[in-house]
Amino acid sequence: MVVARSAQDSRLHTTRPTTAAGCDPEDGPMDEITLGDVTVTRIKEYYGSVGMDPATFFPGSRDEAWAEHRDWLAPDFWDPASQDCVSAVQTWLLRSEGRTILVDTGVGNHKDRPYAPVWSRLD
Repeated sequence: MVVARSAQDSRLHTTRPTTAAGCDPEDGPMDEITLGDVTVTRIKEYYGSVGMDPATFFPGSRDEAWAEHRDWLAPDFWDPASQDCVSAVQTWLLRSEGRTILVDTGVGNHKDRPYAPVWSRLD
């Protein structure tokens, strides 16, 4: 993703591939909501499988807890059939009173994560 400020325009512009890894192309890479005088934009970097079951992704979690909360976990956060966990990596853009704040909660690039290949050595 590239975030740039145009010389003629004080707004930030984001450009990215139309199908970010793991994001549904129909859904698009961004969602926006206005809360009072603050516009909050979610920039989706990844949504999809983490390639781990609940016990691996959340060590110490009990199978019973996953079963108990299945009604809201499945299918958005957990696939009970495959035991695969689903996660989102996203960044937030806050705009208010002519100011823009980027809250980057992404996983970061160029890091070895052998336990999570989906997030390892990102560029």
